[in-house]
Amino acid sequence: MNRKFYMVLDTETVADARIPYDIAWIIVDREDNVYERFNALTAEVLQNETMRYLIEKDSFSKRKASFYLDNSHTDILHFETIKEEARLMYEHYHYVVVAYNAAFDIKVLNDYANILTGEQFFSESVEVWDLWNMALNTVCDSRNYVRWCIDAGFITEKGNISCSAEAVYSYLFADPNFVEEHTALADCEIEAMILWKVFNRKQKLETNYCSPVFRQRVWKERLKASM
Repeated sequence: MNRKFYMVLDTETVADARIPYDIAWIIVDREDNVYERFNALTAEVLQNETMRYLIEKDSFSKRKASFYLDNSHTDILHFETIKEEARLMYEHYHYVVVAYNAAFDIKVLNDYANILTGEQFFSESVEVWDLWNMALNTVCDSRNYVRWCIDAGFITEKGNISCSAEAVYSYLFADPNFVEEHTALADCEIEAMILWKVFNRKQKLETNYCSPVFRQRVWKERLKASM
């Protein structure tokens, strides 16, 4: 295959334990053609009463907790089965993994895989891009974006401009009322759209893991310049 493919990946975790219980990905190309969708809940978490209790207590809302604890929306698979599915898809597509704040998703998957299987979730040969960093350098680093966030209320608790996937999607698709679901597959859907928009800008892409120093500079300097 000559076409380049991208696995847009997202995970939801039990916060304190950083254990992934909802894992999803979408395989796309640069034209936003979708080739695969995958979503599964991890059996090791959802079939454990203590973990189910933590999900219920940790979720953003009772609606989200109910969504997961009902289980009717997706399959429950053992983590090793999910890992094997990702490996088989890599053999077929040779994808680049793309995730918003990739450092987080890759770490929790690799850490949990090491605990259960003694191996990493993704092999060393798999390339990983951070969509957060890509968005910062092509979307967020502009006065128009800062002004949009101010007008739409996408401001963090510390008074910074939000550079979340929710805020970036809201700006790119001119939807000030957009609210991210924070479920893995739904988040993959919006992040795949962000990736497509970033590609269409035809700018130099910063794909390495996001630098906190750069984030602070963008937030503060752009906010100041827009006032």
